[in-house]
Amino acid sequence: MMIEQDDVFIQTEHSEIPTTLVVQKLSIALFVDRRSQQWIARDVDGKFWVVPPVDHPWENRQPFEFTEETQLEPVPGHYKFMLGVPN
Repeated sequence: MMIEQDDVFIQTEHSEIPTTLVVQKLSIALFVDRRSQQWIARDVDGKFWVVPPVDHPWENRQPFEFTEETQLEPVPGHYKFMLGVPN
């Protein structure tokens, strides 16, 4: 049987045991830190980055360190284009 989901193709052999496959597409998530008013991105590896308001912001990102005052709020994905963040 051939299963197609999110551009992933998997060939399975017929068997007596039912198999379920879940495929999740990982992407970069964008946040704003309300305390510092900075754009923060979480990459596909789970690392957090400050995305500065400069030319080529994604290329100039810096590691983000959480503090007790950190207040991250999710930002809609259409802001990624504005910040040069890959999908």
